[in-house]
Amino acid sequence: MSEGVAGRLDIAAIIELLERVEELPDGATGSLMIQGGDSPGGAILVDDRQVCWIAANGMGRRLSDLLRAQATRSLSTAELEDIVASCRETKEPIGQALLARGLITEVALVRALKRHSTESLIALAQGSPAVTWVPRERGFAPRHRLSTATLLAEVGATARWGGIAPSLGWLHECGARGAAYARALGQQDGLLTPVAEIGMTELGARGLLELGSWTATTIEAVRRVEPEVPCAIFDDGRGHRCVGWHRGVLLHVAVCDDDIALSRVVRRVYAT
Repeated sequence: MSEGVAGRLDIAAIIELLERVEELPDGATGSLMIQGGDSPGGAILVDDRQVCWIAANGMGRRLSDLLRAQATRSLSTAELEDIVASCRETKEPIGQALLARGLITEVALVRALKRHSTESLIALAQGSPAVTWVPRERGFAPRHRLSTATLLAEVGATARWGGIAPSLGWLHECGARGAAYARALGQQDGLLTPVAEIGMTELGARGLLELGSWTATTIEAVRRVEPEVPCAIFDDGRGHRCVGWHRGVLLHVAVCDDDIALSRVVRRVYAT
């Protein structure tokens, strides 16, 4: 899946769609209807200015496959189709139905829905489609919402490693937050795209992308003076101290609110 997605990835178009969400007024609820261009057509459902679901025409079967892969036991096609048919009659979300039957865990359901929304977003952002906002008076009452920064990182991980993102949980243990970036497969000088983030939702998609670019530029400048330095420390312009470093194909950045978190991250980077 990852190679096919990487071949169709248009980061600029994806960011443009995500920025349409970010530009909505506070509390906005409704659908960004997408059609035209090379897009299959579909919608980004927004609840209180956050994405709760992305659907692209023709990807219903993909959702079924993802849910089956995350099920607590083997589900036959016929069994899943019976559940889907029942949900159509009762208007119950399929994820909720699987949870009620003990056929999927909450964590696995979120993983499947996030992956499906990510793949749908990549499919929708093809060929400069037209976007129309359709407001909705009542909210969708989603179980979970996705920030634009999280979605962009999911897009990067899907394109680079089929959705398997590097773990950044240790940053939380240090009292920091941050992100990891990588270039598309086969590209040495291509755009650095986020492939994981933790605690960076307030930046939005564009802000997360710009943080990676600024981190890369800072590390390059520092290494011109000190080629062997393992990391660069800089200010993000918002009152936070940041640490940037390379590890293999990944560029990392940690954002710290105080000197204690900063020192913990630096010690961890030097230790590894």
